[in-house]
Amino acid sequence: MKLKISFAFVLVIFSVPLLHAQEFKSMFNGEDLSGWSGDKELWSVKDGAITGTTLKNAPIAHNKFLIWEGQVKDFTFRAQFRLIGDNNSGVQYRSERFGDEDAYRVRGYQADIHGNAAYTGMLYDEGGRGIVAQRGQKVTATSEGKIQITGKTDEVIKEDLSKWNTIEISCVGNVLVHRINGKVTVEVTDSDEKNREDEGLLALQIHAGSPMTIQFKDLQIKHHSKKKYPKSRRNGFGTAITIPRHLISSSISEGMLLYQVGVLAALNWHLPAIIWHTCISMVLKSPVTITLTVQPVRRLRTI
Repeated sequence: MKLKISFAFVLVIFSVPLLHAQEFKSMFNGEDLSGWSGDKELWSVKDGAITGTTLKNAPIAHNKFLIWEGQVKDFTFRAQFRLIGDNNSGVQYRSERFGDEDAYRVRGYQADIHGNAAYTGMLYDEGGRGIVAQRGQKVTATSEGKIQITGKTDEVIKEDLSKWNTIEISCVGNVLVHRINGKVTVEVTDSDEKNREDEGLLALQIHAGSPMTIQFKDLQIKHHSKKKYPKSRRNGFGTAITIPRHLISSSISEGMLLYQVGVLAALNWHLPAIIWHTCISMVLKSPVTITLTVQPVRRLRTI
């Protein structure tokens, strides 16, 4: 007779932060363009806001940018903006300059500011792959360079861009999340190592074409740095992490647990080649954090 015995063991675990974030810091003093560089014929400060303007009788030959004198890698950026005129703008990040110094040209990721609802807050790769994700899409850019739509974000709605709106960009690793007025417009996992951008400049766009005015105010940035976390006290399998509550989605497959953590790239545990059952407990620690605890359960058979 075969006797089936099942038992469970819980590894000793402890919680550590996955990210260490600075406080938000202002990027604009509200008075002048200190800390920024760009075409002074196009950019100025009006009514306490960074203002970019093009005129019908003085069109620009190509898109130009007001470039922040700093670098971004893993970060959260937020600001208020409004757009007047039949044109578009955007916020570049993890980008690089190219061309002549006084051309103020930039290429890289862009959170688009566009009157077309499907493009408002989309991810556009300026000077590169073009549209990576339209508003309302969760997308994975594969290592082979293919764009795969994997799900949906918040509802696509028409925004009145002539009024003050908010924009937020959150990036850690290869996961990029854009928000307009608090709603997620795109969530992208960019695994295209050949074409993706890992760090670089942040800049504000003024677009060639029809006359326009774009304004930004309350520009703030918070940098994130990954912190190493210790292994659990037994075998290094069980652990607990504390991460922002609104940044979590998860999927479980046999033999591996993968947490796809909002603005984080991905956190993988490759489990041993035995049968595992994974128990996830979510404990509300504060209005913005959750502790996830992984408890492996091993099943053995004997005679």
